[in-house]
Amino acid sequence: MTSARVALGVLQGLGALSFLPYPAILVANVMSMAAEGPRGMQRLIAALPYFLLSLYPLVWIALYIWSWRAISHGAAARAFTLSIIPLVLSVAGVVWFLQSSQADRDRRADEIRRKVEAENPLVYALLCSVGPERSMGATVLSEEAVLKAIAEAPDVNKEVKDYGSPLQVALMNLGCRVDGSSTEPRYAEFVKIVRALQARGARLTTSERRVVRNRFLLRMAALDGPVTTEQENALVWRIVKGELKSREPFALREDEVPLLNKPTTAHGTPLLAAFLTLDSKLAANLIQAGARLSAEESQDPAAAPALQEFFQHNRELWFVYHQRPAQ
Repeated sequence: MTSARVALGVLQGLGALSFLPYPAILVANVMSMAAEGPRGMQRLIAALPYFLLSLYPLVWIALYIWSWRAISHGAAARAFTLSIIPLVLSVAGVVWFLQSSQADRDRRADEIRRKVEAENPLVYALLCSVGPERSMGATVLSEEAVLKAIAEAPDVNKEVKDYGSPLQVALMNLGCRVDGSSTEPRYAEFVKIVRALQARGARLTTSERRVVRNRFLLRMAALDGPVTTEQENALVWRIVKGELKSREPFALREDEVPLLNKPTTAHGTPLLAAFLTLDSKLAANLIQAGARLSAEESQDPAAAPALQEFFQHNRELWFVYHQRPAQ
């Protein structure tokens, strides 16, 4: 009888694992019952399954108590039957959840495909070039298939809501970090795709051209060799590698002061690198030290607006920037 009690305890313990997600399930049930829907009796009927599901811990506990009473009277078979019900129903619930989640993902993927293809099939092809990460399970398209889609596309500049222009999507596919390294093993293929789009006349939209990161990604796609920022300007390299940040006591090394306004091929000047890393406090420290955008950057459709937006939140530095000569 002792071994039977141990086995019963183990069985009930396994069934009790379904208590772990109960807080999340309860919140989801309450939200479902409170959601907009039919009124009156129809609303009560619609909410009933969620209400009953919210009570399952009480049912489980009742079954467990009943089973212990049964085993104490020598009815081991009845005790195990009662205790296995929660486990069986929990496993069935997990299977149903996984199947319904997959069905929801498939349905969502199909909705995205139909929506994006209706606006611009080329954008969907570019999403599929990466795979499930961006196309929600769609078949991954090869480089050749995407290049063919670009060559045959009637419009390489039509943007799609929530995704942007074809060139914007292709730039996002590069997976570039701010230091120029990439998380994408097919990086070289995606560079070819960006260049193929540009060869066909693809452009970023006006709002996309104002994004500093897009400026950087375009430079990365145009780069034929390795990133040479570290050799060109050690200060810029420290910024994009996260070694010089605003949250640390700001201090330039003596050998970095002459580099405050020296541009680099991929990342530009130190001030532009600070904008790229979205570190406005670092940008403020650099301006106080004498950093400026280069003449080319001052006319750039991304760098110039970034500087103006910075001054909107740091008006006192406008005078520092324009009155103090660059270092």
